[in-house]
Amino acid sequence: MELLATGHRSTVYRREGTAGPEVLKVLALERPSAHQLLQFENELNVTWDLEVDGVRKGRRKEIYEGRHEIGRAHV
Repeated sequence: MELLATGHRSTVYRREGTAGPEVLKVLALERPSAHQLLQFENELNVTWDLEVDGVRKGRRKEIYEGRHEIGRAHV
């Protein structure tokens, strides 16, 4: 996995997934608040069907190494 960006709320990686390259956004906290989880879920929902050049579509939400993550298509 390649580290792309690190912030105080999340870290972004690029990796080769089963359906091609993807970008993972992983929350920094192992136990985020309900509000932080809701924001993360909203981010996934907004990008799921969005057809805008340069915006990566959400693919899934899961737990990665004990932290919440969003997997996105890499375009």
